[in-house]
Amino acid sequence: MTQIIPLPNPLPEGEGVKASDKLKFIGRALCFVAGMRTYYYRHFKIALAVLLPFLNLSLITFAQTPKPNVTFEEVPAKKSGITWVHNNAHSTDRYLPETVGTGCAFFDYDNDGWMDIYLVNSGPSDFYTPSTPLKNALYHNNHDGTFTDVTDKAGVAGGTFGMGVAAGDYDGDGWVDLYITSYGRNILYHNNGNGTFTDVTDKAGVVASGWSTCAVWFDFEKALLMPKQGGMNNLRYQPYRIFSSRGHSGDPRISCVACHDPHDKLAEDAAFYDSKCLACHLTTRGQAKTALRSAPACPVSKQQCTTCHMPKIELPGAHGKFTDHWIRIVKPGELAPK
Repeated sequence: MTQIIPLPNPLPEGEGVKASDKLKFIGRALCFVAGMRTYYYRHFKIALAVLLPFLNLSLITFAQTPKPNVTFEEVPAKKSGITWVHNNAHSTDRYLPETVGTGCAFFDYDNDGWMDIYLVNSGPSDFYTPSTPLKNALYHNNHDGTFTDVTDKAGVAGGTFGMGVAAGDYDGDGWVDLYITSYGRNILYHNNGNGTFTDVTDKAGVVASGWSTCAVWFDFEKALLMPKQGGMNNLRYQPYRIFSSRGHSGDPRISCVACHDPHDKLAEDAAFYDSKCLACHLTTRGQAKTALRSAPACPVSKQQCTTCHMPKIELPGAHGKFTDHWIRIVKPGELAPK
């Protein structure tokens, strides 16, 4: 059995440190450190030899695929052919519409696979009369980095105090149409599929007089289908119809929140809404009116108010019914308002 000789105590009890003991202690310590250094150094060389090919491969890969340096270059009007200039209708009165920049649209109006450009300009209004005629601009992409002004040929010059534009195929014929928002009246241009457009604003009923800054295309029927428990669908119609109601005369009791609690789930029971109606309407003719109940009594029934005056109708393609909020007297078989 090998005898293990411990290191001498560097400070033996009752004695000073001898020079020989000190040298032995230092020598053994140095040998231990040297041995550990040799051990780890040997293993480090083995690990490095194994990993070096992979390190070299990674370095080569990074060197061969540098990150692209993306830059943009301004193309002058003489080169691109886009010479249109926007007029903001500047005046000393600083009207709000003149401080708002106009919009543009990148869209493929002729389905040739190349993006064309539509630019919106200002125009005549009740506060501005241009010194020279102003118009919007449609630029056709020539596929070579240049564009050609086809505004007059396409029939999309505008003529309003334009604000923005939304491009979308609103009638699903495969050709992108344009809706121009403006101060004054908006414009809907239908794409004829032959490089020209037709103004169908009045026909479509989307004049929207006033001041419109932006617009969005969306699927009205699908957007308003709201899933419920059990997989059923409920369609909530636009609240503005209630303002066209015969019963609406500015009375705050005829509003969305009069029947719908915005913090609660949508009620499905028709009797719930009947109670809302009967809370305002008299129950019999000749009954004295009160501050809360002042609406006339129904001569036909004291129940099924919503069934008679707010019928559920089907919206084509919606695969469901919605409650028509145009409150009125409905004759049998008559669903749509006249």
